[in-house]
Amino acid sequence: GGKYTLNYLTMAGYSNDKIYHTEPLLYLADHDGKGGKDPLILAATNCIITGDNDPLDELYLDNVNASFDLQFKNDLLKAATLPPLGKFTDCLLNVDPAFVLIDNRRAAYDFQLLIVSPAINAGIPITTITKDINGQNRSLTTPSLGCYEFKEAATE
Repeated sequence: GGKYTLNYLTMAGYSNDKIYHTEPLLYLADHDGKGGKDPLILAATNCIITGDNDPLDELYLDNVNASFDLQFKNDLLKAATLPPLGKFTDCLLNVDPAFVLIDNRRAAYDFQLLIVSPAINAGIPITTITKDINGQNRSLTTPSLGCYEFKEAATE
């Protein structure tokens, strides 16, 4: 339970020689684990929640009390079935985010976006967040999803 706001978040679960990705990345529960009600309010906007373990859903809803308020807007989500208690607006479902580097054998990852990524220009502006995790300016009209704003590589 609790109240959470997730903006421009990248959650990515990939297996390698050290870690085997077997559980959903986002586990949502409306109880305290002891039978008590613990309502959950979650708003996720412009996020990427994905992983490599098929057919694993990266969202799991532990629904005991039906006390959820889930709002997903302009997110890229890996989920075979969407939780019935959520509202999903303009989300991209089960598409490859096209990260720069996913090398599970070497456990090497770069979650910036390739030019072919469907996450580029798929967001909605959040006026209080103008820069990405690297300090790169966010687009004022159509920002990228996830923690990195797409910036085309310089060419010579």
